[in-house]
Amino acid sequence: MKRILVLLLSLVLLISAMTACGSNSKTTEEATNESQTEAVQYEYEVRELPEAKYITPASDFAGGDGTESNPYQISNAAELVLLHERIVSDSETRKKDYVKACYVLTDDITVNDTADFDKWETKAPEYSWQPIGFGTDDFAGVFDGDGHTISGLYINTNCKDTSENYGLFARVAGTVKNVTISQSYFAVSGVNGTLGSIAGVLTDTGAIENCNSSAVISCYDTLTGGIVGQSFGGVVSGLNDKKDENEERETRYSSISGCTFTGTITQVKDHAQWYLGGIIGSCHGNIDKCINNGTINFAADNVDSVGGIAGMMYDGTVSDCKNTGTLRCKTTEESNHAVAGGIIGTLFFSSTGGEKYMSREAAVYKCENSGTVEGQLYAGGIIGQLSDNRNLYTVTVSDCTNSGTVAAVEYSGGVIGYLYAIGKNKDGESIVIRDCENTADLSKGTVGGIISNFMSTSGDVTIKDCKNSGALSSDGQHCGGIISYWMMDSSPSNSHIVIEECENTGEINTTLHAGGIISFMDMPVSLDMGKNLSVSISDCKNSGKITTGSTNGYIGGILGNWGMKDIPTVLSECTNSGTLSITAAADKMTEEEAKIMTISRIAGGIVGRVGRGLLLTTDHDESKEKNVQAKNAVLKITDCKNTGKKEIVNENAPFYQNWFGGIIGNTSAENGFSVLVENCTYTGFERGLGNESLPDVGIKN
Repeated sequence: MKRILVLLLSLVLLISAMTACGSNSKTTEEATNESQTEAVQYEYEVRELPEAKYITPASDFAGGDGTESNPYQISNAAELVLLHERIVSDSETRKKDYVKACYVLTDDITVNDTADFDKWETKAPEYSWQPIGFGTDDFAGVFDGDGHTISGLYINTNCKDTSENYGLFARVAGTVKNVTISQSYFAVSGVNGTLGSIAGVLTDTGAIENCNSSAVISCYDTLTGGIVGQSFGGVVSGLNDKKDENEERETRYSSISGCTFTGTITQVKDHAQWYLGGIIGSCHGNIDKCINNGTINFAADNVDSVGGIAGMMYDGTVSDCKNTGTLRCKTTEESNHAVAGGIIGTLFFSSTGGEKYMSREAAVYKCENSGTVEGQLYAGGIIGQLSDNRNLYTVTVSDCTNSGTVAAVEYSGGVIGYLYAIGKNKDGESIVIRDCENTADLSKGTVGGIISNFMSTSGDVTIKDCKNSGALSSDGQHCGGIISYWMMDSSPSNSHIVIEECENTGEINTTLHAGGIISFMDMPVSLDMGKNLSVSISDCKNSGKITTGSTNGYIGGILGNWGMKDIPTVLSECTNSGTLSITAAADKMTEEEAKIMTISRIAGGIVGRVGRGLLLTTDHDESKEKNVQAKNAVLKITDCKNTGKKEIVNENAPFYQNWFGGIIGNTSAENGFSVLVENCTYTGFERGLGNESLPDVGIKN
């Protein structure tokens, strides 16, 4: 009877795990394709709006000749409208001259009286704004605000074509700098265009520098950013066709630097499928020294990614950026797809059309989140979700810190909500996470101090010198100081995972499983394994107290559960000084009840459990002495030290399976889960291995 229950529970857990991780871990490319298919089946919201009225353009600029040394001078709204008028001129020669010319503001500009600005959402001001260059060539000149402010911009329209772009400018291929947008309102519905208060689109030659916005933005089916809607960059198509495959491809990226958003972005339409960012909606490019102080409100029943800096990033760099604003998800019961990241919502590093066109390196470094990040499926203090989907290049996240509130219904990570390693880098590591830190207390969903959910299939991943000092409390199944839930995805191959010099000092409380460094390492039962796989965990430390309130939880000073069957794993030079605590009451159980189901309590100073991660019982284990201290063991634990204590409520409760070990709490010792322990010491426990029926491991001090 027990064995049948075990099999049923195993099946339920496997289906649950694959549903929670596999089905929700679709690549952004797949999700986008699905979104596009679904987009045909639902209606874009087209509103009934009054006819727009525009300011009559001036007859000439205030001065200047458009050169770098003597730019055209713009002193009022009519002259600003003249810039648009000259760019869209019927004369091709005249238009090109103005497209590439230089302009400077000589005064603050008011497009509309802003006395009743707080009513603009329902009551339009006198004039609407036509984006500069709307429907024509990219602006390729230089626009210098010279520290001045443009206020009173009003765009409230239905987008009629995906090529339509909205903002102060429509598309920028030149430079816009030193201008502030204040008391301005933007609302775009209809088909999916782009919207940003400075520019709808920034091309791969474009730059936005030292611009600020406090605009109020309402979006429907648009790529939306507080500063820019969408930017382009990467491999320069058409210039690489004859290059040797071994040569570097030419890349060119857009640039956004020194910009701040302090306004609000609100997603009005519930079933939208696009990206929202405090600085930019969707990014191929470089972003430096930008800050989001604004608020972004979005809905959970969308396939959305929301970021304090970028909603979606493909390649380029994000550096020295900060989020102090609020990203808040309106939760619903219908869906759980919405993702939020304090800096980047989704970093999707992908191959599109072969090596010639795939993303280049991507890097996120020296970024900070101190704001509020609330998602539905995934939330991360720095990145909501990161995937290196079949790319040959490297993505790096380094020197990033979270001190803000991070909360998702499903997975909450101090730095990254969801990490999916599926790319194999031919020249080195595919993903590198290093020198990142979480100092915030996290308490929603499955919680990881650095990473909540880690899925790996292929590619070399390094997680190094990362620290958590925040108090972690999970209302999900898992809670880990560095990584909460780690699963090998279907048919893993060519994968080397290195975790080294990571540390947890925060207290960890969980409803089920927990580990000072990693809570749960597992994989589906019947996978075809590749030949080139390895996991190394070294020089990691835990000093935080680890507590589970469950009678069926696995807790470990370093690992809560290791279930990487057949994947060679080395755990070396790790130390635990934190207390392991099981607070479940262990109520009285009768002998008859014990015959029906076994309830286990497991705690290990270094590893809680070695074996398949079952929820309730381990009485199916075939304890094989030959697989403990086997020289060819799959899991090798070397030079580790546990000085932590154990605190177990009703420690000797009858009819409970209690496994408490100074090194390992419990091991099934069945094929695929063999273990070798060398040069390891422990205190505060009776044995190094909780299984009294198996040979002891480690040395008791």
